[in-house]
Amino acid sequence: MDKLATFIKISNGKHNTQDCKINGKYPFFDRSEIIKYSDNYLYDDKAVIIPGEGTNFQPRYYEGKFDLHQRCYCITSNSSSLMTKYLYYYLECHKEYFTRVATGSTVKSLRLAHFLDMPVMFHPLEIQSHIVNTIGSIDDLIENTNLKAAKILNILELSLLNYPKVSFEFYKPQIVKSGIKKYYNTKEYLDTSSVEGINNIIESNTVTYNTRPSRANMQPMVNSVWFAKMKDSNKVIIVTNRDEDLLSGYIFSTGFFGLQSNNSLPLSFLTAIVSSKSFKEQRDLNSVGTTMAGINNDTFMKILVPKLNKNELLRYDYIYSHYINQLSLYRRKIISLKQTKQLLLDKYF
Repeated sequence: MDKLATFIKISNGKHNTQDCKINGKYPFFDRSEIIKYSDNYLYDDKAVIIPGEGTNFQPRYYEGKFDLHQRCYCITSNSSSLMTKYLYYYLECHKEYFTRVATGSTVKSLRLAHFLDMPVMFHPLEIQSHIVNTIGSIDDLIENTNLKAAKILNILELSLLNYPKVSFEFYKPQIVKSGIKKYYNTKEYLDTSSVEGINNIIESNTVTYNTRPSRANMQPMVNSVWFAKMKDSNKVIIVTNRDEDLLSGYIFSTGFFGLQSNNSLPLSFLTAIVSSKSFKEQRDLNSVGTTMAGINNDTFMKILVPKLNKNELLRYDYIYSHYINQLSLYRRKIISLKQTKQLLLDKYF
């Protein structure tokens, strides 16, 4: 087998997260799956981007101008016999290599040599092109579905403007308590690292009732919204009455804060609040703790949210409830598409 060094150019980014700009012109990639933005670009190429630290060394593919965090790697093809997008699929299918070779006791890290020394065996160029076209069509469907979901989230964001503010305590929210029902087969455990953004589950771990981690102790409930307690995080899961996969097949980490909808807080309104930028800012302002700052039940109640009267809430739910069902549909569609993509990766690699 050849070594990856034979086929690629590789370099680190140069910037940090604090260099990001909310309205920046170019994508800024770091360890998170959430794309940030920058006023500058470091690369203008077809590239595979891999985080150099963390627990999930998930490759990402991008074409065009972008900025990059100093602890991420940019990999491009340096060979006429290797398509960069094919390399992305190859590395995605072999990402367990990075988990295996990463070093460090507290935070796992990848070094340049780990990439250069990676043993590889690529398909001929004609087959590479077929693989890229086939799996790429699935990626296009995933991207289009994500764009549709993003449009809905923008609509919900705008729907909360121009209302007076009141503390969350005003609505007497129903906070989901810890504790799960005993089960006898297996379930998927969802911790906060398994979610990026709104309704985007990137991975999960299969656990039995007796072997589950102690933090795997939150039961998904019909018409509930869950967000990560930790400061500076952007992780939200919406559970509707249509999300049977989550209701029957998952348990959540106590790192999530769960809210169940009621007459005072219909699911549409609750989802709009928790997914909004304002809520994240308020969550962070009310977070406590030094090492791992986050929200608790008491500080959560102090968060400022839009104040709607009973009639306004009824009208709000009438207008926006169907958007929540769409978000649920898109989440399930993306999961199905990702499963199809994985079958194709397993077939070709």
